[in-house]
Amino acid sequence: MRVIHYPLSGIKVNTLLNEIYLKKEGKAMEKDIALNLLETYIAGWKQNDINAIIEPLHNEVIVIESHGPKYIGVSSVELWFYMWKKADSYIKKWDILSSNYCQDSQTLFCEWDFECMSLNKVYAFLGISVVQFKERKISSLHEYKMSKAPYLWDGLHLNSD
Repeated sequence: MRVIHYPLSGIKVNTLLNEIYLKKEGKAMEKDIALNLLETYIAGWKQNDINAIIEPLHNEVIVIESHGPKYIGVSSVELWFYMWKKADSYIKKWDILSSNYCQDSQTLFCEWDFECMSLNKVYAFLGISVVQFKERKISSLHEYKMSKAPYLWDGLHLNSD
């Protein structure tokens, strides 16, 4: 099949046609499959198991952590993991609180509660992930963290810091 790429839109025609075919044939990925892929990835981090971490990832995956580092490709994720283990890092908690899935764009949105130990320091925060899929694998995972814990607004003062 010939691939036609429209650089201004970022659309590859064969990808678009494939998605149309999958929807028409009833083969588009469902939310439970998408969520299971993310849960497998998270379980791998909780267990410090590189095979479980990379199993749901597309070879050309892009992972962006909530504090900025960007990993491109499975080999980059593997290197990140080995550095993580070398620092005696581990996940204390990573619980999915809610999720929503857009089947048309094959995008999963998840809220989570996260806590880890890395370089002898505890990191704990709430956040979300925007997860995209390609060929029934995670192709992009972009994490965002809340900068402060949620609190009830007093109705009297604005606080934007």
